[in-house]
Amino acid sequence: MRKPLLMIPGPTEASNRVLKALSCPVIPHYGENWKPIYHETIQMLKQLFKTKGEVFILPGAGSLAAELSAINVMDEGFRLT
Repeated sequence: MRKPLLMIPGPTEASNRVLKALSCPVIPHYGENWKPIYHETIQMLKQLFKTKGEVFILPGAGSLAAELSAINVMDEGFRLT
């Protein structure tokens, strides 16, 4: 029997491929073991976005990126008080 496909925000079932990847040991995002993964990821993102410019990985919520973007386009004299 096939399970129905629910197109709702959650909960969602993870595929076996995802569960297998999640069962691997976690590599911390610092140190020598992380560098090759980081550099490969940056290069892949540059290809994905078709850019030769800088690409940044922000370890945080999407609202962090939105806030950084907004702050960077504001006037230099703007102060959050």
